[in-house]
Amino acid sequence: MVIGLVAVAPVDACLQREQSSAARELESLLLRNDLIGALEFGNAQIAYHQEDAAFREQFGRAFFMIAENLQKRDPHSTQIDRARVESRKHLHAARELMSPSPARLHWAIAVLDLQLKQPAIAIASCSQGLLEHPGNADLLAHRGKAKGKLGEWESAIADWRAALIVRPSDVSIAIGLGDALVESGRACDAAEVIKKHCLDSGTAESRSNWQTHYNYARYLIICRKFEESIGPLTEASRLAPNHQMVAVERAEMLWRVGQVEVAKTVLDQWLNRKSELERQNLIQALFRRATIASGDRDAETARRHFEEVLALAPMHEGALQGLGLLLMRGDEQDRGKKLLERFKRVAPVALDIRIVRQTIRRIPTSARPRVQLIGYLVEIPDPPGARLELAEFERLFPRHPELPELRRRVEAIASQEDER
Repeated sequence: MVIGLVAVAPVDACLQREQSSAARELESLLLRNDLIGALEFGNAQIAYHQEDAAFREQFGRAFFMIAENLQKRDPHSTQIDRARVESRKHLHAARELMSPSPARLHWAIAVLDLQLKQPAIAIASCSQGLLEHPGNADLLAHRGKAKGKLGEWESAIADWRAALIVRPSDVSIAIGLGDALVESGRACDAAEVIKKHCLDSGTAESRSNWQTHYNYARYLIICRKFEESIGPLTEASRLAPNHQMVAVERAEMLWRVGQVEVAKTVLDQWLNRKSELERQNLIQALFRRATIASGDRDAETARRHFEEVLALAPMHEGALQGLGLLLMRGDEQDRGKKLLERFKRVAPVALDIRIVRQTIRRIPTSARPRVQLIGYLVEIPDPPGARLELAEFERLFPRHPELPELRRRVEAIASQEDER
């Protein structure tokens, strides 16, 4: 049986057999990620069960799972929204056939509305559900999230607050309310929400959640209460010792309040502990270490870490600029100028490159983001980086139709580099 489907007593044994057989066939299609086959099979079955709410809900949830699986495999797939539309159609039909409709259906439909970038419809779905289920925390929170997408912050805050009254120590709801308050210019109020609901009167679970402390610190930082943020960042670091962003934020706040040596120690300890860091995480930590050293006028340490970043990522825009400026102040102005010229070429596409690299880390088997990355590296140009990514692409996708053109483009920039 497909995971997450709601078990409903069958009307009769015949219907039970039909549903069990249909569910097994659908599960087989899901395991093969055969969206087209699943759509055709589902539509054929629904023709015989138009008025069966449980059956419609089963298929709606199954297509929801298809969309989630596709999202994990390839977030750029054009079939994700198609699966979501199909899911919403069946869940909506199930809702119309049930009286009263369960809150889970209203919530699932609203989630799909928001995923399909229709926040106004998501608000209507939640509002309809709240007429039948007043005070449902999930519906209130999701309506608040949808209102935030439309910039209706005051109304969103009201919904988040109502949800928090129902579940006063729910970390995700408290953070949702906090983020809405930040967007409306009340970051200090956001910090108070976390402190009151998740720390002072929170449960043991909310107090032991690293996100509680991290977001509390984040709101304090926005309020420019840098020194106060160090305590919760330290606790977040204790609860999530391998979380890179917590270590980086903690070190930066220590540096801001003048505890430079402690900031260096925090990052050095984290770097030493993480002997097998992912390449990108290591780059970010080294770069932060370099910027702290540079701010402390420790040119030797700053240069060493900037050089380490560029050895791992020759086109890292921050390291190019930082090392370039550092060298311009010393005796290597020629190299400094070259690095700054390279920085000017890299800066316009730096954000795109970061986004694509994040996508590749999440979905390493997807070809499209790798093609995009090679294109950006050719545009800069970064011949060593492009060669490296091309070699990896050839290993993963030896018969990809775009491979010949990618080879041609990389060879062209490599030849230009050799001529120079």
